[in-house]
Amino acid sequence: MSRGKFSLEITGETTAYLTLPTREGSLKGGRTVTLADLMGAYKGPYVVLDFDARDVLVGIEIVGEDVDDDDEAAPASSDASES
Repeated sequence: MSRGKFSLEITGETTAYLTLPTREGSLKGGRTVTLADLMGAYKGPYVVLDFDARDVLVGIEIVGEDVDDDDEAAPASSDASES
């Protein structure tokens, strides 16, 4: 039986986790596979496919390049020193 809907969680500025409307399954004994593992010379965001213990795809994580908190603070501190 399907859970009936997708669930998207934004985990960063350019990262997200999509839970698929598949049957509830135990993640214990499940596995993860990266898109690069499947395609080899893949170029793009880091993508992880999560499977439950019955090898049913239950979630997809997309990891972009988030801005580092230290990088955001750097321009503000340099502006302060110029004032």
